[in-house]
Amino acid sequence: MDFFETAKGLLMDPTNTFNDLEDDTLENAIKYYAVIVAVFPLLFVLFIATANYSTIRVRAGVFIGDALVIFVMMLVGGLVGAFIIGVISQIGVYILGGKNGIKQTVKAVMYGLTPVLLLGWIPIIGIIAVLWSLVLEVIGI
Repeated sequence: MDFFETAKGLLMDPTNTFNDLEDDTLENAIKYYAVIVAVFPLLFVLFIATANYSTIRVRAGVFIGDALVIFVMMLVGGLVGAFIIGVISQIGVYILGGKNGIKQTVKAVMYGLTPVLLLGWIPIIGIIAVLWSLVLEVIGI
């Protein structure tokens, strides 16, 4: 599945998409997640830029530096966070009798975070995206 097909499938038809991605490698999941985790801070920074347009004209240089720091922090935090969430989820999965291993759990977490990373920057819709991501992670696991 290509990137857009995967994202659309996870948002609209998660059960079939997770079935299609079951044999996907962890490396492919990481590549997909790296792209999608880079989208969120980019959209978030652009949202802040448009919301504070008059302030940005006055402080353009400062804003660009701030935006770069936010982007890098969110990118690194997103990548590290997915693995931390995956490990914590795997503990729960193991306690409940899951036998597929940590790779499958980390893949489910990475794919499950798609809604929050694509739509989480939008006020109100972000809350729905967080809830949908939790549902996707359960479906994926």
